[in-house]
Amino acid sequence: MRKYSLIAAGIMLAFTSVSASAYTDADKQIANNRNLSATKRAQFVKVTADELGTVRAALQAYFLENHAFPATLAQLKTSGFYSGDFKTIYGPIVGSPTATGFDIDISLPAGSSSEVISNHC
Repeated sequence: MRKYSLIAAGIMLAFTSVSASAYTDADKQIANNRNLSATKRAQFVKVTADELGTVRAALQAYFLENHAFPATLAQLKTSGFYSGDFKTIYGPIVGSPTATGFDIDISLPAGSSSEVISNHC
């Protein structure tokens, strides 16, 4: 599992109209298939990076308003800064505050590779 520091992450703040929560378990299996077309894999990576960017933007907005990071990602939802479900095609987005920021990462299924996503961000 690879961690992305909120401050150090180079994720572009882009938003997508495709909801990552719309993907089924079958879609997740397809995403991890080595025979997946490059175009489809690029689409899945983009949607995942966009969702990470949305969470990052919500964390920044929360910090600007509260002068502190939330104790959990769930607080972004309950306080109205994020309306998603923290799901991506590769696994759920998880995170926690640190001494200098907030780490977010994707909890990848066993046997998955973080190389594709990390090279995109």
